[in-house]
Amino acid sequence: MSHDRSLLKRSVDEFWLVEGGGVQAFAGDLDAYTAARAAGAFEDPAEVSDGAPTAAGSDLSAAQRRRAAAERRRAQKPLRDAVRAHERDMESLTRRLQAVEGRLADPEIYQGLPKDELDGLLAESGRLRQRLEAAEEAWLAASQNLEDLASDESS
Repeated sequence: MSHDRSLLKRSVDEFWLVEGGGVQAFAGDLDAYTAARAAGAFEDPAEVSDGAPTAAGSDLSAAQRRRAAAERRRAQKPLRDAVRAHERDMESLTRRLQAVEGRLADPEIYQGLPKDELDGLLAESGRLRQRLEAAEEAWLAASQNLEDLASDESS
């Protein structure tokens, strides 16, 4: 971007019009742009375009784009919430599993703890591992659903 007309004339091969929330190719040189601007041609950007596609969504008003973005966020919210809930569940289960495994890693526990309590710790470790695996699978599924929805909306 420059305002140096001499530099622009010598160095620019193509011009792009950025206006009205969109970007489109401008068919013409700097003099044609100046003449078109003076003639008020940019009130309708299609009049100065060489037919090149405009930026995504530039045919929508700013208010329409904001409403569409808000609707996308609303549609994604339950999935984002589910992903966050699964993340919290995984964090909680991981902390609990680490605490149980920390106790099981202590060699003294095998000598001083009654067998039924040791069996209980081992069983708790197994249950926590299963719950953590299920939470991870649920998190992956929710994350994939969120990504799928986001990619469907962008195409």
